[in-house]
Amino acid sequence: MDDLQQLVGEARRLSGLIDAGVQALRQAAVEVAEAEHAYRLAKARAWHEVADGLAGQRQADVDAACADARRTRDVAEATRQAALEALRSRRSQLDALRSILSVSRSEMELAR
Repeated sequence: MDDLQQLVGEARRLSGLIDAGVQALRQAAVEVAEAEHAYRLAKARAWHEVADGLAGQRQADVDAACADARRTRDVAEATRQAALEALRSRRSQLDALRSILSVSRSEMELAR
């Protein structure tokens, strides 16, 4: 019975981590949207400011002008992706634990 209580405790712990993961993913999604917005604004401003030169040179100038905003966006997206993977992992762990609990419950019923 003590093992069952430990399993239930672990399920509660994982559920708490999932709740926290959902919140982290929500925050990361907002940060990605804000970073994407800032990047697009920086890029539009850069295109407006870069008027001279061949197309390739203008593109290079625009890329250079908004490189920091692009990096910020890419880091925000990577963070969101990591939060999503962590959430998926926690869900898988909880599913495995549910399977173990189900087997334990069946074994207890058979033992009666």
